[in-house]
Amino acid sequence: KGSIVVPINYVNISWSLPSYWSGVFSKVYMFNLTTLAQQVAYLDTDAFLVDEEADSVFAACAAELCAVRDFGELSSAGMINVGVLVARTSRERFRDMLKAASEAKPALFPEQDFFSTYFSTYSIPPKDASVVSQGMSFQQLPPVYNNCNGAFE
Repeated sequence: KGSIVVPINYVNISWSLPSYWSGVFSKVYMFNLTTLAQQVAYLDTDAFLVDEEADSVFAACAAELCAVRDFGELSSAGMINVGVLVARTSRERFRDMLKAASEAKPALFPEQDFFSTYFSTYSIPPKDASVVSQGMSFQQLPPVYNNCNGAFE
């Protein structure tokens, strides 16, 4: 048990983004951490786990990508909230996501929209916890892992 914090490489996608969005696609790099572990977690600097045992997020994830989904705001309804992510590492997935991101159209919530489109979560009803699309699996995590929906207010 225990966590190891590692820096991730900056990933730049050639979208015309405001400066405050400049590094958001660096989250894709977590898939490339294959020498570190088979499964890794990513936490934004403004995110925190409210579970007493942070490592439990790994046991809660049985898919290629796990995250809490947004359902509150109309503009982000059904999106993956990318503030807390758990992923199985894969160099092939990393390369494919970089290619897909470079070909995608810019969006209001850049990396959230990209992850949500890539893992096809827009089509999952809120009550459904997981989806397998094009050989990729996504599992919805309970809000205890990312309070983006105000479940603990």
